[in-house]
Amino acid sequence: MIKCIIIDDEKQARESLALIITRNLSKKLEVLGKADSIDEGIALILKFEPEIVFLDIELEDENGFSLFDKFKNPNFSVVFVT
Repeated sequence: MIKCIIIDDEKQARESLALIITRNLSKKLEVLGKADSIDEGIALILKFEPEIVFLDIELEDENGFSLFDKFKNPNFSVVFVT
């Protein structure tokens, strides 16, 4: 099972993506957490060590690329969602 998290500031986008994954990919992907900010996403990454992070590029007060300031050599793949 591939562990993943979702980082998106829009609640409906987070929930919709989680639902799509649950309905269609539940045998391959497991959503361990959802975050609405980079700081919350960092906490989830440190806690769960996901293999995939679904990341929104344009967050309310932040840019998704700022995640890479915290993880110079990330041990996870990123799928940009926008």
